[in-house]
Amino acid sequence: MGAVFLRVLNMSITASWLILAVIALRFLLKKAPKWISCLLWGLVGLRLLCPFSFQSAFSLIPSAETVPAGITAAQSPAVNAGFSAVNDAVNPILSESFAPSAASGKNPMQTVVTAAAAVWLAGIGVMLVYALVSYRKLKKTVRAAASADRGIMVCNDIEAPFILGILKPLIYVPSTLDGETLHYVYRHETAHLQRRDHLWKPLGFLVLAAHWFNPLCWFAYVLFCRDIELACDEKVIRDMAKGARSAYTQALLDCSYQPKRISASPLAFGEVGVKQRIRSVLKYKKPAAWIVVIAVVLCAALCVCLMTDPISASETDAANRTPAPSTAAALPNADPTPSLRESVTAAPSTAAAPASDMTAGRTESEETSVSKTRASTIPQTATEPETTAPSTEAEPAMDLPTDETQPEPAIVSEETTASLTQPPSEPGTTAPTEGSAPESETSRPKNEQSVYLPLEREDSLDQSVGVSIWEQYNDEERIIYDAVYPE
Repeated sequence: MGAVFLRVLNMSITASWLILAVIALRFLLKKAPKWISCLLWGLVGLRLLCPFSFQSAFSLIPSAETVPAGITAAQSPAVNAGFSAVNDAVNPILSESFAPSAASGKNPMQTVVTAAAAVWLAGIGVMLVYALVSYRKLKKTVRAAASADRGIMVCNDIEAPFILGILKPLIYVPSTLDGETLHYVYRHETAHLQRRDHLWKPLGFLVLAAHWFNPLCWFAYVLFCRDIELACDEKVIRDMAKGARSAYTQALLDCSYQPKRISASPLAFGEVGVKQRIRSVLKYKKPAAWIVVIAVVLCAALCVCLMTDPISASETDAANRTPAPSTAAALPNADPTPSLRESVTAAPSTAAAPASDMTAGRTESEETSVSKTRASTIPQTATEPETTAPSTEAEPAMDLPTDETQPEPAIVSEETTASLTQPPSEPGTTAPTEGSAPESETSRPKNEQSVYLPLEREDSLDQSVGVSIWEQYNDEERIIYDAVYPE
């Protein structure tokens, strides 16, 4: 129940900004139709009832969640009011007074929230019981009412006319009303029924019961009831002449009385703001079209700015976050050997076929020219002494050359071929071919990676070719023995 109370509390706080804006707009839109004010109060009720809202970059709400949902479990309880001055003043007090104690095993903030939720539920119960008792008492008062013309109920025990009932509303009038006053009262109450005010007012009271702890909600409910009556008066006098308006104001004076308390029902004719209503009736002028347009635009702007929540900081950070670096760059000490071996093992047949095709169709003079150019590098590579240990800096796996980029093989001596065909003793590489001599540990540097591909014909191993390629990658020299093939 504590989580529900915190949610309602945050909804009430965010709706308070909308209530203040509507109160300000009521003064700016005095010449606008009164139904605009009722529409604005409808937005307030929606904000108070709806547990969720859309996020918008145009939102003017300082904080969508002033009291965090996890404040009861936080080691340092804190609120986010949207203003640094408020946070700096309140949060130190909360951290010192309501921080959980490991020695006592108690969480003061959880106790406070639980107690507040219990008080909140008790307040809702009191409000609902009050509304029910008031309704039953009024229903008992009009029990002896008699039916008159046009469905009006006449009662001797009431002071002012009103509408009572939700599903089957009825108009009740005092027995002292007659003539022209009764006519205007009937028109006023009929306008209430056409506007469904007998439903909106009880609904507003239910919203007030849920947010009874917020003083602004009480003030908003009083203004809402007053605007309902003003809008109803405007509907009645819209097409009246000035003389008829004067008679209507006289009917308001005859039926006026001062209510003793706020109630969910009924809708009384002369109950709320009689002086303001009389002034509004006498000064009424049909609003211009441009005033209505401006009022509607302001309502739309209010929806965008105060009916939406600000974009959370987590979503903003996620939108501005740069892409994560690759795995190889993020792990500088990763060993590139497994990735290289996997790439080589995955494509042995792809690299083996082109090598044999490259030797086919070549003239003897071309092969001799190529061997003279590359043979000088092979002995130096085979006899190179052991150098420093290979770098552990992470490098991405290298792919084997494709058909277009694979270098042409060169003819080398049998001693060099034997040193090239000997596989390493490390796991993960292919087994050496039969008849090849074991390779010494100092025959080539440790950072060399050898690739051995199967021979197509073992019985024709009278002369072999080998290729040694030097490549530069990330400032590290690596020797890749590409392939050994028969002619």
